[in-house]
Order: sequence, then C-alpha cells, then structure tokens
Amino acid sequence: MHSDAQEADNLRKRLGDDELSRLRSAIDTIDEGFQVIGFDWRYLYVNAAVTRHGRRSREELLGRTMMECYPGIEHTDVFRALTRCMTERQPTTIENEFTFPDGRSAWFEVRIEPYPEGISVLSVDITDRKRAEWARAESEHLYRKIFDRASVGIYRSSLEGRILAANPAMVRMLGYESPDELTAHSMRELYARPTERDAVLGNEGNGVEVEWKRRDGSPIWVLLSWHSEVDEQGIPRYFEGFVTDITAGRRAQQALRESETRFRELAENVREVFFVSDPATGRAIYVSPAYEEVFGQTRDHAYTVPNAWTEAMQPEDRTRVLAGMKELAGGQKESIDTFRITRPDGSIRWIRGRASAVRDASGKVTRIVGIAEDVTELQRTQDQLFRAQKMEAIGRLAGGVAHDFNNLLTAIIGHAELVLEDVRAGDPLRQDLEEILKAGQRAAILTRQLLAFSRQQVLEPRVLDPNALVADMDKMLRRLIGEDIELLTVLADRVGAIKGDGGQL
Repeated sequence: MHSDAQEADNLRKRLGDDELSRLRSAIDTIDEGFQVIGFDWRYLYVNAAVTRHGRRSREELLGRTMMECYPGIEHTDVFRALTRCMTERQPTTIENEFTFPDGRSAWFEVRIEPYPEGISVLSVDITDRKRAEWARAESEHLYRKIFDRASVGIYRSSLEGRILAANPAMVRMLGYESPDELTAHSMRELYARPTERDAVLGNEGNGVEVEWKRRDGSPIWVLLSWHSEVDEQGIPRYFEGFVTDITAGRRAQQALRESETRFRELAENVREVFFVSDPATGRAIYVSPAYEEVFGQTRDHAYTVPNAWTEAMQPEDRTRVLAGMKELAGGQKESIDTFRITRPDGSIRWIRGRASAVRDASGKVTRIVGIAEDVTELQRTQDQLFRAQKMEAIGRLAGGVAHDFNNLLTAIIGHAELVLEDVRAGDPLRQDLEEILKAGQRAAILTRQLLAFSRQQVLEPRVLDPNALVADMDKMLRRLIGEDIELLTVLADRVGAIKGDGGQL
C-alpha cells in the first residue's frame, strides 16, 4: 500500500494540480463509469456516468462506504471480485447484473484495477449487448426447435458443398440412420445426376425441382430452395436450404399425363364427339376431332364461338335441350336427348347427346362433359321400322274386315246362285242376277287381295286372259263412276295368257 501512495504522490508532482483537474474533467465526460474506492470501501471519486448508472448523485456517494449506499452489496459476486483486487492487487474483469434500490437492474462489464488509494472501477453498461445476446440465444433456441421439429428437410452446407448439418426430417426423407451419417456426404452425392448440382449452384434458388437419390439408391424428387448466409461484409459463409419430398406429386403428375394421353388417344379415335364445356360461358374447353365430321365445322369454330353446338340445332329442338342443360345445374346428374342439327352444307343430321355435370366440393357445377353421336342412319332405320309396323297394323285391320266381308259375300253369292237357277233363260231378271253374281265374285276377289295384303290368304295363281280381266273390271267401274267421268278401255288385239292370281291383278 505504501508503494501505491508513493505512486499517487509522484503522479501529482509530475502532472500538477491543473493537469489533474483537466484529466478528471475528461474522465467525467466519458460514457463509461469510473470510480475510485478507498481501502475502507468509501467512494473517493465517481464520474458523471457512475451517477447515471447507479441512480445516485455524487453527494449521496462520495465519503460514504459501498455498504452504506447499497446495502447487501457485500454478499454479491461483484463485491467479492472487488475484495480480491483490493487484497491481492491484481486486475480482474467480470460481467455483473446490478440491482438498484428502486428495483431496476442493469448489466455491466466491470474492470477492476489496483489504485494507489484503493481500487479503480471502470464499468461499461452492457445491458443492450446482453439483451441482444439473449435475443440471439432465444432465436437460436427457436431455430433449433424449428430445425429439429420441421416436417420439411433443412440442411446447412459449406460453399464447397460439404453437408454441415441436417435436421431429422431430411435424415428420414433420405433413409439415413442419423444426421452424422448424412453429414459424412457431400451435396453432390445426393444428386441422381451430380452435374445437375452445378447447374443449380448459386447464392440462392427457390422452388427448383431436382432428382436426388436415397441412401439405398432409390430415386426421390425434391423441391429445393436455398440461400447463402453472409457475414458483415456480405461475403457468403455457407448455404442453408429447405427440401420437400415431391415424389408422390411427381408420380401423380406422371399418372395424370399418362391418363390424359390415354384419354386423348381414345377421344381422338372414336366416331362419337367428346366435349367439355364451361357452364358459365358456354364455350368449349375441349372437343374431339369427330366434331368436324359430325357437325361439319372446324374445332376452332367450336372453341371461338360460344354455344356453337346449340346454334346448329333446329329451333324446335334447341329450347328442349337447353332446358335439360339447366336441369343439370339444378342437381340432375345426367341429361340425355336426341335432336337435329343443320350442317353448313344444309344437310340435317340426327344427334343423340348425353351430358353430365362435374361439380366441385361445394356442389357448384364447374364443367359439363358429354358425348354426341350421329344417329341419322339409326333414326332412318327406326322410321322405316315404324312405317312397317304401321303397315302391319293396317294389314291386320284389313284382314279382319276382309274376313267379315267375305262372310257377307258368301251369303250374297249363294243366294244369287240359287235364284239364278230358278230364272229361265231370256228372263229380264236373269241378266241382273248374273251381274249381281259377278259383282259378288269380284268382291270376293278383293277380299282375297286384302287377306293377301295382311298375309292371311294364300295366293292362287292360274292361267288368265288379261283382256277378259280388264273387260270385267270395265263393266264394274262403269256402274260405279259418275256420268261426268269418261272411262276408256283399250284392249290389245293379241295378248298372251299370263299366270297369276286374278284377285291380285
């Protein structure tokens, strides 16, 4: 202690009182706290910063002991450090959280050095620095939690490509046993084609799809995003990246592409028109090539003209078909209708359409899909069948009438023959009876024709004289037609005999 006092006295002699005063003034203006504490623990000097840090004025501190000013300080780590320097005369530095009498606290870096009158203490307020460190530590702790618990792969690699760290998700994704096993490899080794690593290498990248390989060599497609961490000068230090397994998505996309290919191969090679349309606008989203053959228009016309297919419909069919389409939007699963269209060349075709509604999760109709088939030939065949069925019905009716009429004729002819037997030749009534008999026989022939038409009578062909048949018909018609109609019959002089059913002729 004698040497310290002697050194202080020597300092005063060298500097003089004025110089010491200027030195104290300079110390008083610095931001760091500076104080001198005597061997009896009394404050001998404090600069302005100490008063700010300690929330005490100079008058409250100078001449009083530390224990008086801050009761309980003798039980703190900082007081123990002060005591060591006071007794051992060795400088020391500690970081200390100081709690003030008003309950507030602050962190200081305390540098303690021996001083002639005791010890000097230089205190630097490091509260902001400590808070930054705590925030950084908390951030690192949070990052580590995210790193360890994230469902996506996270890695850190050197600029040369050496894997520095990998989280559990990435380890599992690539089939490794532990992070240490994975970090023994380089990023280049993960690529199915290592040259691709050079192609995507850069300071940052986002959403790059690349093919990697797992530990067992099986392929895995990943979505890769990365960035470089830089130092204070902006120089990259390492890469940090995020990895998402998109293998299932890639497979689904591939399956979708294959499905679309199969769909197009099917749709573009069938005779029926396959279509997809937007229910809101009526525009075609897709029409198969058969549209051009069936509707006689190009597919571009279908894509550019709203409701092109309904515009081609016959007006009397269009209203009915559009009503069916509205029912689809209202909840009906399917609409089936047959309608007519007019092609650009003026020809009319019969079309059978089947349309279904495609709905989203909310039930809203997002698409109309369906097929349209040209059934013109089928419609013609059905019309022919309908006419044939109608003629068959008429034939059945005619056959029934002919049977009933034939029964009446049998009675008429029979009675005429009986009466004719009782009438002598030359009797005026005989000629009338003969005409009645001939008319009955001709009527019988007509009934046989009706039965033949209805396919209920077997034809009876025989050798006939055509002139005689026409002459008999001439006599019957002249009695039936009016006087205002002239009937002229021209018979051939020479005509051969024919074989046939007289009734049919």
